[in-house]
Amino acid sequence: MTRSHMQNQPPRLATLPLEAFAPSDAWIIDDTDMSSADRLQLYVAAEEIGDAHTEFIRNPASAITLPFSQRSDVLFFRVNAIVLAVCTENGALAGGVSNHVPIVFPAHRGLGIGRDFHLVADENGMILFQPEYFSRAGYAARLAAHRVAVLQAMREGRVVHPENRMRYRNAR
Repeated sequence: MTRSHMQNQPPRLATLPLEAFAPSDAWIIDDTDMSSADRLQLYVAAEEIGDAHTEFIRNPASAITLPFSQRSDVLFFRVNAIVLAVCTENGALAGGVSNHVPIVFPAHRGLGIGRDFHLVADENGMILFQPEYFSRAGYAARLAAHRVAVLQAMREGRVVHPENRMRYRNAR
């Protein structure tokens, strides 16, 4: 593949100001605000994630492990164009991203998996999703991912946007 035909990698989260990654005026919706088309999109994504997990169980070699340094209780895999979050303890499907739609299944919500989809994408040079709107939890996950990515970059001496350095200067 020639250089001109190679996909550009997205900028690392730490190099993006927070406002560029999670705009303060972002459109945040509740379940009651979702249109029938939005609900259908979620349903289809959940079905595709489930099908990819079935394929993963049937043929683990079909998956590409996505390296992720932040946790060991959930591993992330790519099966075709779908990213899966799989619990290491029992192989349960915790969530996934299909067609740029992230889903964390109810039993696994509140564990930081939504945040970690962003961080996995950041570590692996991927763009998983760029939503037009957010759920409250999705927006919170985006804020948390940005914070974690910037703090880690500062600890590692990597490039950090000056605005981020100021924003998180007292954070640990």
